[in-house]
Amino acid sequence: MAGMEERDGIRESSGRRKRKSRAKRREVTAIIVIVMLIVAVIGIYTISLKKNVEENAARLAAVNEQIAEEEERAQRLGNDEIFMQSRDFIEKIARERLGLVDPDETVIKPGN
Repeated sequence: MAGMEERDGIRESSGRRKRKSRAKRREVTAIIVIVMLIVAVIGIYTISLKKNVEENAARLAAVNEQIAEEEERAQRLGNDEIFMQSRDFIEKIARERLGLVDPDETVIKPGN
């Protein structure tokens, strides 16, 4: 018979071989497309994750800066608290706001 070939004891026509060959090519093409889609999805996800990492790093830097500023502020407030409890501060406020003087001081007011 023309166009028939025997393979492993089974005869196949050249048309059947071509169909199998095309089917295998379609399978390989489908697998390649699926793999490419998976790679593309992973690539997009990776880019998204990198963007999130950069945003979080920027936020972390801003928060660390705020922490440093607040620690400085707390230190200044602590220093102010210590100064406000000192005798010098109490005398300063008494003189400036209340107009008080020590009993042994003489007050000279400018004339009008």
